[in-house]
Amino acid sequence: MKHRLLLLSALYLAAACAVPSGPAAQAAHDGTPRGWLPGCWTSPDGNVEETWTAARQESFLFGYNVTSENGVARFFEQLRIELADGKFSLNAYPRGIGPTRFEESARTARSITFSNPDHDYPQVIRYERIGADLHATISLVDGSNSGSWHYVPCGS
Repeated sequence: MKHRLLLLSALYLAAACAVPSGPAAQAAHDGTPRGWLPGCWTSPDGNVEETWTAARQESFLFGYNVTSENGVARFFEQLRIELADGKFSLNAYPRGIGPTRFEESARTARSITFSNPDHDYPQVIRYERIGADLHATISLVDGSNSGSWHYVPCGS
């Protein structure tokens, strides 16, 4: 009986944490990244993982990205998206160094593009939800030197 209560308690806590409430629940339907970006995302080969969390405060999302090769982390990046005056900005900390700030340059209900034409590379970062998947693209402002990542939900 004791084990059953512990299991039920753990399941209840997991469900309570997984179901957005308050501002997070509202954000899930407002067409901002808070509604479609949070979650654990991985490349189909499992070598890249990117995780996003929406803070309780409506103006922040926190993320990190780890790229591995043969089970060894080769690159990591911390990320923060914040909302100010109705526009989002992305602060990137590759290998923990930064921030490098990118300003929102375009947004739809399921995509957002950030730009910083003064940065060496990348100058443009774009996230887009297509169905259940997440796509990320980086490039120079003119679209050249692009790289892209396709992510599926972790555990898929």
